[in-house]
Amino acid sequence: TAIAFKNDTSADKVNLGIGAYRDDNGKPYVFEVVRKAEAVVHAQKGDKEYLPIDGLESFNNAIRSLVFGDSPAITNNLIATVQTLSGTGGLRVALEFLAEHIPAKVYIPNPTWSNHLQIIERSGLRYVEYPYYDPKTRGLNFQGFKRALENANPGSII
Repeated sequence: TAIAFKNDTSADKVNLGIGAYRDDNGKPYVFEVVRKAEAVVHAQKGDKEYLPIDGLESFNNAIRSLVFGDSPAITNNLIATVQTLSGTGGLRVALEFLAEHIPAKVYIPNPTWSNHLQIIERSGLRYVEYPYYDPKTRGLNFQGFKRALENANPGSII
């Protein structure tokens, strides 16, 4: 994706292949809403104490509710939530945990970010790619995705 973006001569191109936005000069672009959120956080003048090893409890509770709603898995205390530095950092922490405790094959979409494949390999796990994107519809390859999951071994990491 990075090469295709670089080679594209369109004036209207937008690189969605990375988790950062850049301006016309290639510099990181910070949205105004992010600047406002930073100002709110800064105005609170919070302490600089280290967070607990699993992160900020209020953040973990909010994200768990956002993702799982009012699932019985929450009320039965079956979900563990850990705050990490970033998406890639979170993936690395999760894969190292899984490699130690649930050493199964990891199912990963194709396409995905190339660094995700490297992180899986570095964790000692093996991966299986499943179809995800349908270039004809520019959407989810639902049938291929569904078929791959139906054929996955029980206990696989999805």
